[in-house]
Amino acid sequence: MIHDVCKQAKPKREIAFESLIQAICFSAIVSATPEQCMSILGRDREVCIRNSRLAVEQTLKRANLTGTQDTQVLQAAVLFLLCLRWFDSRLAWAQTAIVIRVAQRQRVHRDGQFCGLNPFNTEMRRRLWWHICILDMLCSEDEGTDTQIRPEMFDTKIPSNIDIDNLAPDLNILSPAPSGFTDITLCIIQCEMMTNLFWAGINLNPDSTQSPMPERESVLCSLATRIEEQYLREFDLNIPIQWLTAVIARLSLSKARVVSLLNNSKPGEVPIATNDEIFQMAVEIVKFANLIQKNEPTARWAWLCKSYKQRHTVAFILSELCIRPISAETDQAWELATEMYNQWEKEGYAQDGVLQTTLSRLMERATISRTRKLESRGGRHDYRASLPVPRSIVQESYPVTAPPPELDVDHSSTLGLEGMDDLLDEQSPFTFSAMDWLVGPLL
Repeated sequence: MIHDVCKQAKPKREIAFESLIQAICFSAIVSATPEQCMSILGRDREVCIRNSRLAVEQTLKRANLTGTQDTQVLQAAVLFLLCLRWFDSRLAWAQTAIVIRVAQRQRVHRDGQFCGLNPFNTEMRRRLWWHICILDMLCSEDEGTDTQIRPEMFDTKIPSNIDIDNLAPDLNILSPAPSGFTDITLCIIQCEMMTNLFWAGINLNPDSTQSPMPERESVLCSLATRIEEQYLREFDLNIPIQWLTAVIARLSLSKARVVSLLNNSKPGEVPIATNDEIFQMAVEIVKFANLIQKNEPTARWAWLCKSYKQRHTVAFILSELCIRPISAETDQAWELATEMYNQWEKEGYAQDGVLQTTLSRLMERATISRTRKLESRGGRHDYRASLPVPRSIVQESYPVTAPPPELDVDHSSTLGLEGMDDLLDEQSPFTFSAMDWLVGPLL
């Protein structure tokens, strides 16, 4: 689309279309590395982001976002805010409320099938609305608040699993949605999880009204099995984007499992074995979350991987490290948690957010607790010289010079893919703890 516009000698753009072009350019810059920005644009990445952000904001203002009926302007705003939350999560959270109201004014929350729209417009409006739902969920998680959108507020259906190349404005009938991977599959999986888990009450609030634990377990396992059979089993894991989509889906399901178990964790009521299971699964989640961000074949989608924050998982690991003794297991957990925490700090993600403040306090407690345990085992221990302590909790007189620890992956271990095809072909129920297959044939 951008290429076609640039080929014109004097492109005549409507303001709605221009706002969408600017939002696409902004997302491209955000997803680029500093080296790519310098080599392609000849400027520092921060300068490019600042200039592009200003351009998007100006075009959205000229396009009259709050008063327009043009869905292109709304699309531009959603894409812009999905990227903006990296740099200003609080502003993105506040402006998401405006986007939701604009979408309701344009009746995007009503399914086009009930409004007499053609299949193309119906499908595009579904994709737009559900991306707004995802934006609302992500921004609410960033700020530690409830979502503004609830399932009773809309009847827009989840998008069909159809590639965008198979959609056209003159389409009269939608072709049957295939199983397996398309360019909208990851969004659909997130929509399914949002509908069946997030809005159904699987959250971290122990005082919230929820279904009984066995019922939640049943819903979670049923959803995991359906996603596995309908989508993941049909993936070609030799294709990087399909492998990455499968990993993200599995990690999201595993995180939901951890959250579900945590809701059932009350002092004095949970056996130690169950608590150990939660801890082990949390460590595995963070391990693979770190891994996919550094996996070379999927490096072009590193920005996508980083958008799936594991804050609740890291917070649980840090809280456990405060009370668990020093061991090989806690050493690995400490390295993984601090690596992810250091990355968040390096990227300046949500430094003033509510969750970041809580995580900083947990990290400080875990650091002090770990230092005392190490000192009690072998005399005085200078943790600043040997541990990857986040810079936000170290005094300026003790700068951290050691880089974050590298994730040690033994490629000769069972984390290889000797049994990948067999695992995917098995008819056995989905098992949350069987995460070894995640590293796949790409390593």
